[in-house]
Amino acid sequence: MLSPTLINNLRYAYVRQGVNTAGQNPYSYVSFWDISNQVAFTPTTDVTVPVNQFMDDLTKTIGNHTLQVGVNWRIIDNNRLSNAQNFTSASPHPTWLLQGGIANTGQDLDPAINPNLQPVSADFGAAYDAAVTDVTGILGSITAIYNQTKSGFLPQQALVPRHFKANEGEFYLQDSWRVTPNLQLTLVCVIRFSSHPMRPMVIR
Repeated sequence: MLSPTLINNLRYAYVRQGVNTAGQNPYSYVSFWDISNQVAFTPTTDVTVPVNQFMDDLTKTIGNHTLQVGVNWRIIDNNRLSNAQNFTSASPHPTWLLQGGIANTGQDLDPAINPNLQPVSADFGAAYDAAVTDVTGILGSITAIYNQTKSGFLPQQALVPRHFKANEGEFYLQDSWRVTPNLQLTLVCVIRFSSHPMRPMVIR
C-alpha cells in the first residue's frame, strides 16, 4: 500500500515442467520386415519448460472512480535434448526394391526363374518377399540422419540440443465507476502480445 488511495500488487511465479525418457537404444539399427524387434529401439528425450511470470497491478481510487492498470508477462523457455532424430536405420522393405518385390518378378531369388521350382502364389507373394529379404539381409530402405553445428557434424546417437524462448502476456487498463450505490460501470481495455519462438542459444 503506497497510500490510502494507491495500492500496488507485485507478484512473481515460477513453474517448471519436465519430462525425461531414457531410451534403451545406443546404436543405429536394422529392423526385420514383418518380425517384431527383439530389443527396444527407443531414443532418449529430455524436455524442460520453465516459465517465469511477472504480474503487477496498480490501483488508484479517485472519487467514485477506481482505476486499475496492470501487466502479466511470461517468459517461456523450451529446452530439449534428444537423439530421436540422430539415428541411422534400415529395413528390408521389399516393396521398395527396384521391381516392388521379388516373387514373380523374374529376378534373383524368384522361384519362377527356376524350372524345377513352383512359382510363388500371388496371394503369398508379400509373405515370401518378407521372408527372403529378412534371411538374405537385402535392405530396401536406409534412412541416414545427420545433425551439424558450426563446429561440424554431431556423432550418431548424440543428444541434439534445441532451445527455444518465447515472450507473451497481457496489459490492461480498467475504470470502475460507481454511478450510484446500486449501479457500477466498468470499462476495460486489454492488449495481448506474443512473440514467435526464437533460438536464444546458438550452438558453436
